[in-house]
Amino acid sequence: SQHRREHFPRKRRLSLRGEAIMASVALEGGVVKTIKREAFPNSRAVKDGDEVSVHYVGRLGPGGRVFDSSRERVKAFNFRLGTGGVIKGWEVALPTCHVGEICTLSIPSEMGYGKRGAPPAIPKNADLEFEVEVVGACCPVEKTVIKPSESTVAPKEGDYVRLGLVVKNEDGEVLDDFFSERPLEIVFSEHTGEAEPNGSWKAGSVLKKACQTMVLGEVSSFLVRDQVLDKFGNKPFWGSGIVRLEIAMLLVAKEEDINGDGGVVKHMTVP
Repeated sequence: SQHRREHFPRKRRLSLRGEAIMASVALEGGVVKTIKREAFPNSRAVKDGDEVSVHYVGRLGPGGRVFDSSRERVKAFNFRLGTGGVIKGWEVALPTCHVGEICTLSIPSEMGYGKRGAPPAIPKNADLEFEVEVVGACCPVEKTVIKPSESTVAPKEGDYVRLGLVVKNEDGEVLDDFFSERPLEIVFSEHTGEAEPNGSWKAGSVLKKACQTMVLGEVSSFLVRDQVLDKFGNKPFWGSGIVRLEIAMLLVAKEEDINGDGGVVKHMTVP
């Protein structure tokens, strides 16, 4: 609803040191949000429909027992906001957040797991408290397979890939086909595979994210709604707007540093 998406006003108070501290804000359904760290400058606001990445620690009420923690797993939790994949308290609170923000969410049971709970970790009628760090948020990168492949070879972290690439606009008009005849080489370890804090994409990172869903010999199209930038953070020559990245996975290989100094690197094809 529109009420859920509203960004509630933030109230500040001063500590004894004169530092600005964010006071608690009451949200829909009795959820209370307290900001512990402000978002990054110019960071993206989280929106319904986004792919969101967070770290969190969940407790049974303020100061209670920890029942779940992404930090213990050393892996951020990724989900699509607004699709019912998380509890109502998160659905209400996260659209008031920005990337880089850390906040505490106090969530009454009816906005959490309610009368049923989530045994054995969460008893019925349990009020919950989460510390949440918003690691990233972006529009989903939508994939359409053009030519499937029966290969089981998929690129992994640290691999080297060679791609054919055609960039089109949303209507299918070709914007850039330079790499359709001259394969593009991507070393996974050189790119994060994640959107920037402001929601834009460095070209290498969005290509890595796309390639992580592909196998050798596959050709697929990826609709990217957020701005794509070059490695220096500049807009490409075709400017702004939604693009389709048509990618052909031509080679998946591992790098071997022959001399151990990074000077001579051999690419070994993944069997």
